[in-house]
Amino acid sequence: MNRLLIIYTVCFIGFISCSKKNKITQDFYDKNVETFVLQGVDIKTNDPDLAIIKIIGLHDSIMYMESLARDTLINVYRLRNDSLIRSHRFLNRGQGPYEIGVFGSLYDKKSKTLSFFENERAFTKGYVIDLNSKNGTQNKESWKQLDFSGIKEYRFGHDFTYISDSLLLAIGGKYNNKEILSVIHLNNNKGEATSLDLWPDDGYEDNPFVKQSIYMDNALILKNSFLNKYLYVSMMGKYMEIFQIKDNQIVNRQAICEIYPEYEAEEDGLNYKTEKETDRGFYVYTTDSLIYARPIEFSMEELRTGGNYKGYGLGFNENVHVFDWNGNPIKKFELDTPFHSFIVDDKDSIMYTLTTDLNTDESLVKKYLLK
Repeated sequence: MNRLLIIYTVCFIGFISCSKKNKITQDFYDKNVETFVLQGVDIKTNDPDLAIIKIIGLHDSIMYMESLARDTLINVYRLRNDSLIRSHRFLNRGQGPYEIGVFGSLYDKKSKTLSFFENERAFTKGYVIDLNSKNGTQNKESWKQLDFSGIKEYRFGHDFTYISDSLLLAIGGKYNNKEILSVIHLNNNKGEATSLDLWPDDGYEDNPFVKQSIYMDNALILKNSFLNKYLYVSMMGKYMEIFQIKDNQIVNRQAICEIYPEYEAEEDGLNYKTEKETDRGFYVYTTDSLIYARPIEFSMEELRTGGNYKGYGLGFNENVHVFDWNGNPIKKFELDTPFHSFIVDDKDSIMYTLTTDLNTDESLVKKYLLK
């Protein structure tokens, strides 16, 4: 069986949905924008075992990817003439110095850094790597180490972005409180967190812990470096919201898509169950000009029976909806090959996608010209 199909089935096991679209969702897809059909180019590689789960970022023709390997977690490739040339690997899995367990990753385009934060429902430690420094990823002694042991009574998701060099915006909030976003103060030696007042108005007023789970599990938080705008993306329902932060308050909220999930608490009061027709969210990548949203769509029945999407894993899709940072739909891309992870260059001219070669069962990177 396809390795990536297995991985993405496991990653989405907690979600229940149905491929049937309700009217609101269909209206979202029917927005009157032009569709561009794109043909991609396969990026060749000298890596005999390109087993990748995520493209993290592209910096000065160097591509950083999260590996499927059990030990070394990050693969580094040089992009040259539509070829990927493997450079090295770094960041071992473990609990020792310069190692990490379950983690989230971030390439910050403004500061030119890679960040990795360990997260077992709570941030414990992190590493920040300056990509402008010589041999930054290989010189472990140059990594900035962060200690979050001082943050208590908080639960966190896996995504985060920087507000500034000293402030981190993270999916997370105090246990059982009406909050899903927090600011982490990095200058504090042991970490310090302050909650923000983002709480989706979906009509659910019961168990806050359950609602936190719905809107934190695999949710995304992204930013526009120049406009002081942020984008929250739920992985349950089809809910994306742009906002700004002023004086530690969420202001100027604007929903791009406002389709809330339908759910209720299980008897244990900790887990949730959703309605069969609950929509799934988007995998999103942003530049400082545009928002690129690839829909996630599969049913629980397909998950139970080992279904696939056109021969690919259930988390794959070939469609990308594009919005500006005011939430206006701009266009839609329809790619020739379904994919799961992707990035776009800073000029909004090239998209790189991560898919699977169905002939070899190996990871495959493809390049698409957007202009």
